[in-house]
Amino acid sequence: MTHVIGQGLPLPRLFTDPAVVAGVAASGVVIAWLVWYLTGTVLSRLVASTETEVDDVVLETLRVPVTVSAVVAGGLVVTVTTSSESTLVFGARATLLSVLVVVWARALVGLGNGLIELVEAASDLHELVPIIENIWKFVVSLGGLFLLLSVWRVDVTPLLASASIAGVAVGFAARDTVANLFGGVALHRRGQGDCPGVVRKSEIFGITRIFDSRTT
Repeated sequence: MTHVIGQGLPLPRLFTDPAVVAGVAASGVVIAWLVWYLTGTVLSRLVASTETEVDDVVLETLRVPVTVSAVVAGGLVVTVTTSSESTLVFGARATLLSVLVVVWARALVGLGNGLIELVEAASDLHELVPIIENIWKFVVSLGGLFLLLSVWRVDVTPLLASASIAGVAVGFAARDTVANLFGGVALHRRGQGDCPGVVRKSEIFGITRIFDSRTT
């Protein structure tokens, strides 16, 4: 058994043979080509025959990252089985992992936006869709950033502490806005946001001219 320097994981001697490693790396390219071909032909015809559009969005969004992952996996085998942890090997491995993080982060953003748009088409909460899409994009981007920093061995503990403090501060500052937002959602769901309409607050009456997630 051979140990990977810097990882401490035992590997069979078979995977230290350059020919075997090269074959595994090449197989990643072949698998990627098969994935791309099958998703573009067989799976595309299968999802086209269904009534729902969810599977179309999932297939179209995940086709690229799954294919790229197969190629990158072959490259990672080469870097993981290398007997020395040099700067070049670390840089190559971190670069490949960074490609995975970026590709999958973009795919998750696209997948989330696609599913949100399907929900929008089947509901009347059109004003909330841009907000939800921005929140989803921010969460995925933030998670991807922390993953990238971890891949390059950057200590993210201070950043996590700062983000926690900033999150609490923003939460206190935006509590009224968030409360109004969810209040508007509740009014929409109960059908009390018709325009024009009459609103009564204690002894005060008014007529609603504009009603959305921010303005009444």
